[in-house]
Amino acid sequence: MKILIIGAGAIGIWVASQIRQHDPDGKHAVILLGRPRFVAAANADGIQVSHLQAPAQPLHHVTPIADLADLPASATPLDAVIVCTKAYSVPSVIADLQAGQAANPMLMDKRTCVVAFQNGVGSEEAFAEAFGAGNVVAATTTVPVSVLGAAAIRIERLKGGAGVASMGGAPVDDLAQLLGAVMYADWRAMKWSKLLLNLVGNASSAILGWPVGQIYAHSAGFRLEIAMLRECLAVMHAQGIGVVDLPGSRARQLALVVKWLPNALLKPILGKQAAKGRGDKMPSFYYEVENRSRDCEVSYLNGAIAAHGQRLGVATPTNHCLNTVLKQIIAQPETWQAWKGQPDKLLAAV
Repeated sequence: MKILIIGAGAIGIWVASQIRQHDPDGKHAVILLGRPRFVAAANADGIQVSHLQAPAQPLHHVTPIADLADLPASATPLDAVIVCTKAYSVPSVIADLQAGQAANPMLMDKRTCVVAFQNGVGSEEAFAEAFGAGNVVAATTTVPVSVLGAAAIRIERLKGGAGVASMGGAPVDDLAQLLGAVMYADWRAMKWSKLLLNLVGNASSAILGWPVGQIYAHSAGFRLEIAMLRECLAVMHAQGIGVVDLPGSRARQLALVVKWLPNALLKPILGKQAAKGRGDKMPSFYYEVENRSRDCEVSYLNGAIAAHGQRLGVATPTNHCLNTVLKQIIAQPETWQAWKGQPDKLLAAV
């Protein structure tokens, strides 16, 4: 196979390392497209991957490039384009691929599959509109990965893995084998189940500036979180989407206890799990606020739940509020101070 990975961040490098783990001799061509600083670091010191306390190891047989125009002619037509960017970058990725196809008709052909590794929901539909549902593969990962440098990552936990599901009939067997991934029959169940897991403490932590364990220990913070999760499950139910377990993650168990247990019993269970699961490590949305990122994936998680709820007639006030407040903070960082450490205020806003 000839594989292009777009996005040389934590997930992009992890995907490349997964492929090389299952294809150590480099029989399949892997090209990793990233920013110029990634290419410079990769060419200077190699792409480095470390596991927990193990020393970093160079990732061999991966070609770093900074532009589609640098794609080797021998790598086309591509068999797979694996997109590992943030969800809000998908429109620009589609535009770049379409421009690249116009400049080089051999870039992709009718067999090329586009693999979407984005968090949240909506990316697969965007790729399907551009390239056809029959060419789109939904993908997800439950492996926590940290960025150590421009071309270096650390895999924080060996538990977990990848999942893939065809959106419209694209074959996924070979891809799943290369990624060591679990294959799912229902791509929507896989992606919405990952969304459910990604919701836990994410937006609340970014708004309040608190670790997830602290949020779940607070009465108002806990009520916010449970209401948010129950709204997500209600929207999934209205669409006929079930919850499935993902590699190393029990999404079905989370859904069952959130749906059926009363808050008095649920609070100590989830509070303990939330504190244990992350410790003092903050969720991704928090770092986007702290680093003053220009965008955030909240529209593809809480915002998507609110949008689908409005379309289906399902009330989603908590997700709507979290999406609105967090987007305001991203757009106007100076407003963050007004929300920090105030879960009661956030609950009142809902």
